[in-house]
Amino acid sequence: MDRNFEAKKCSYSINSYIKVLDIIFPGYYIDDLYFIQDNTPIYIANKVKKWFEDNGIDTSD
Repeated sequence: MDRNFEAKKCSYSINSYIKVLDIIFPGYYIDDLYFIQDNTPIYIANKVKKWFEDNGIDTSD
């Protein structure tokens, strides 16, 4: 994932996380399972939540 070097801790961005999800997730997700994440800000961002919803993936929020 690409880091956001303008961020306070040079952390990852929401867009870089979604890019990884786009590449990796479709081949590994199995229906009827929940995808569990912690409460890291990029994981709970509305844009990320919408990505999961748009892709029919249940999360543990």
